[in-house]
Amino acid sequence: MKILSSFDTNLSYDLYEEYTKKYGKSNVLLFFRYKIYLILYILIPSFLYIFLISIWLYIGYIIDFSDDSLNSIKFYFFLIIFLLSFIIYGWKLLKKLMDYLMDFTIVTPDDIIHYDQTGMFTRDSVSISVRKLKTISVEKNGILRSIFNYGNMQFLSEGDSSSTGDIHIFYVKDPDNLKLQIQNVISIYNNK
Repeated sequence: MKILSSFDTNLSYDLYEEYTKKYGKSNVLLFFRYKIYLILYILIPSFLYIFLISIWLYIGYIIDFSDDSLNSIKFYFFLIIFLLSFIIYGWKLLKKLMDYLMDFTIVTPDDIIHYDQTGMFTRDSVSISVRKLKTISVEKNGILRSIFNYGNMQFLSEGDSSSTGDIHIFYVKDPDNLKLQIQNVISIYNNK
């Protein structure tokens, strides 16, 4: 669904189709964030938020003042706190959901391209030519990452500093295997 030019939910699949026509299906990789990101940063916090808000509203409901004017003030106080928390949390949840659904990376024999949906009206893309690729690093620290087999990847290009010529990809499923798949795809460039 394309709502705005910077908010195209089908962009990843459209680009994948375009690159598979050019390079062949076995020579193009498309990957997103791992589903553990959805669980850890969207579902669990949402359930906790709903639980805490339910407790907050229940406390507001059971507190009863003998004065009716205090009860109406209490109602508006609890309502304002609820609405403010909903707006703040809702915006953070929307950003995390956009990260999960719309951030993706495409690897071809010529380029590594990462798309990052940074907001409703903003999308960033960074590409590194395979000719200038220096290293592919995998970071997999912590017990959760070991249990669920996910981690982060970094692509660093030749001649650039680590702050300008790199791509960071977070919450990638099985990053060690993905690194091997990427190396297989980009080895096609070296054999040209």
